[in-house]
Amino acid sequence: MIANAAIICHLFLVPTMLIHMNTYYVKIGFDLLLSSGAYFICFLINVGKWERNKYVGVSLVGKTLAVMGFGKVGSEVARRAKGLGMHVIAHDPYAPADRARAIGVELVSFDEAIATADFISLHMPLTPATAKILNDETFAKMKKGVRIVNVARGGVIDEDALVRALDAGIVAQAALDVFTVEPPPQDSKLVQHERVTVTPHLGASTKEAQVWPLFR
Repeated sequence: MIANAAIICHLFLVPTMLIHMNTYYVKIGFDLLLSSGAYFICFLINVGKWERNKYVGVSLVGKTLAVMGFGKVGSEVARRAKGLGMHVIAHDPYAPADRARAIGVELVSFDEAIATADFISLHMPLTPATAKILNDETFAKMKKGVRIVNVARGGVIDEDALVRALDAGIVAQAALDVFTVEPPPQDSKLVQHERVTVTPHLGASTKEAQVWPLFR
């Protein structure tokens, strides 16, 4: 299956591209993979195809990233995304506006964030208020061709609705490190979708991340 090969390819690409595998870099790595289509192109090369002119990605420069949840992780993702030339907005009802302004990020409403973004990165906790916050209704408000990254909690996305949004072309691609049920079922339509890149909840899977708590 293409999707299965893409998963394997992704697991090798991310550590190569990034210095440390933590939540900040998982998210940025996903952005790079989604913008370039590398997850699928790698598979094609593995099966002996060299179709260099057929696959064209999108530049991150000048694209709008909506960071949904502007705590420690979300704010660090915003810093790194700005370094890649992205325009960054954020939604978080609890984040102080002065902290956002200090790194050049505008806090906006939830509806404005999802309607404006080219890329959406999720960093909110799973609560009754955020459960399935991305659903059929909210997907319908997004730009056609939006790309979604979830390194927060699986339950913040209605996974069936995400499949429908992918099939309808509303969501161009999705990159997921977390799922409602972990591990997800082997026959999951979401995991098997050819425009979805997945990793098995690797946000803190570095030697540094595992050792550091011992010294705090």
